[in-house]
Amino acid sequence: MRERGIGMEEVLRTIERPMGVVVVRYGRRAYTRHFEGCMYIVVIAERVEEDLIVVTVLRVDRRRVLRYGFFGV
Repeated sequence: MRERGIGMEEVLRTIERPMGVVVVRYGRRAYTRHFEGCMYIVVIAERVEEDLIVVTVLRVDRRRVLRYGFFGV
């Protein structure tokens, strides 16, 4: 998150109120949310027992969000 300049607040908002959620590799889930500046945040996370582990966080454009499988953006 630090390397990509994405704050904890953006990650939490994306997970708590995503525009969409899709299942990706290894049974992980990708959450997305649109933020100002025409950019999207994508959070890749997996559930381990009762915990949700964030694997990675990306700031992407609309084209890349569509590649992840989010069609309603």
